[in-house]
Amino acid sequence: YHLAKNLLGTFPQYHTQEFVESLEKLRPELAPYPSYFKDPLFKHPPLFFFFAALSMKILGANYLTVFYVANFFGILIIFAIYFLAKLITHQRSLSLMAAFAVWMDPINIICSQKIWIDTMLSFWQLLAIIFFIHAIQSQKSNHFLWSGFCAGLATLTKYPGILITLGILLYVTFYNRTLFKNKRFIVSLLLPLLMLSPWLSWNFATYGINFISNIMNVEIGSRGILILFYGIGGMLLLVLFLKYMNRQILKYFSWLIVGCLSFALLKNLLASLDLTHLPSTSWAGGLFSHENHLFYLGRLLELSPLYIFALIAMIFPSQNKNLTLLKVISIVILIFYSWWGDYQSRYILAATPYLILLAIILWKEFLKKSFQLKCKSLRLCSQSLLIVSMLFVFWKTYLINVMISFPNNLCYF
Repeated sequence: YHLAKNLLGTFPQYHTQEFVESLEKLRPELAPYPSYFKDPLFKHPPLFFFFAALSMKILGANYLTVFYVANFFGILIIFAIYFLAKLITHQRSLSLMAAFAVWMDPINIICSQKIWIDTMLSFWQLLAIIFFIHAIQSQKSNHFLWSGFCAGLATLTKYPGILITLGILLYVTFYNRTLFKNKRFIVSLLLPLLMLSPWLSWNFATYGINFISNIMNVEIGSRGILILFYGIGGMLLLVLFLKYMNRQILKYFSWLIVGCLSFALLKNLLASLDLTHLPSTSWAGGLFSHENHLFYLGRLLELSPLYIFALIAMIFPSQNKNLTLLKVISIVILIFYSWWGDYQSRYILAATPYLILLAIILWKEFLKKSFQLKCKSLRLCSQSLLIVSMLFVFWKTYLINVMISFPNNLCYF
């Protein structure tokens, strides 16, 4: 709110210096506040706050009009996942089911009720994927440019928006290298950096030559090299393994991963299946500071049992290259934020729409195969089990929303 209000004033003012000074007087017990609150430029690129300023100019300068921006993009995510599902599966019923699941998703609901930038980030990334897939299917190279443009908007919302470009680059490197001959695709990979250049110039004008180290300290810190080295290296090895491993060996290896993850996440799995369990939330920071790198996987399971299907879908290989793309994107985002630390579930809103779509597609595939079973009793049993499991998923998710999401009495979850 304060950043947007500053942007409505004498341009350019993009800082929280007056705000933190008033906080120090009103709430001295909460000091010290993060150092970037006193910097001459706020740490995130300003796109979200420009939208917030526009909303304030049209609807009035109050907190509610800034909230409308996050809420608006949270709603757009629902429509975007419908179009993405329709683009990939050409099934209207499945697409509606995926949109309904995203509509019910606790992370999307919570983020849409806060003045957070994550809904905008997730939407631009979704739109980038939609244009990328449509460019391949329709053979319209101009849509690669639209994909790059949306990725640029994601990067101007928050630096990790560039992860969508990294995911696309990894996917194309191992699954569709002919695209490197397409000049518009190459330009689309560069567009996010080109679009970010005015913001970087603004930083340079403010901080001088030290602006890179300033951004690194705020956004990456001492963990940056480890994230880049282990995270990107791990992703490359995983993609290589999935592409070149013998299919039969890969199938057994997938089951091994399922077994290991089931053991490591057993507590979270049991919590996911327990109707009385509620995930922990808090207004105070540091709630999850003791957690390990599997935090987000466990937290997804606790927030909705639908992510059980999602994690299974992530592990087993698919013949559909579009689904492989969604898996690569999800892996890139989850690995980055898992190694990043500072665990807050709102960060992975960038990955949850893809995971939900993968879960719905897998469930529908299971249901389709159940109709092909020759034994009538086994066929009825498997169909009943799948239908009951999905009813349970939505009932448990509804309870989470009633008790946690809708009351909106939290910051960290």
